[in-house]
Amino acid sequence: MSDQPEDLKLLKDIAVEWFKIHADQRLKAFNFFIIISGFLFTGYFAALSQKNQQACMFVGFLVFLMCIVFKFLDMRTAQLLKVGEAAVREVLARIDIASEAKNIIDKSNDKGCVFSYRQSFNFLFFIFGVVGAVGLIY
Repeated sequence: MSDQPEDLKLLKDIAVEWFKIHADQRLKAFNFFIIISGFLFTGYFAALSQKNQQACMFVGFLVFLMCIVFKFLDMRTAQLLKVGEAAVREVLARIDIASEAKNIIDKSNDKGCVFSYRQSFNFLFFIFGVVGAVGLIY
């Protein structure tokens, strides 16, 4: 690809849209996970109050399974986000300006003590999965 301004603009537009679509998809999937978990936990406690052991086990299994499925979905979305980051990084490398802002992706990876989205999601998937497994066994 040439470094013509219109080519760089097209590449930038594609890269940014790719990143935005998959970042939005990741958050929507996580929101869906939280909503479904809320319904399942409500069902679990309703079954528990009715002393319906089979329903408790089934709902616990569903929570556990859902954690695994959403973890795989999050892993795939993270891969797609990395593709977008690589494209944005390429566009930034081709821009002929001397600015620290060109290193925005590298700087964003230096998060210090703060958990990343992946670490936060993994923590919640793990906790919900353990709760689902306990519900399955209990």
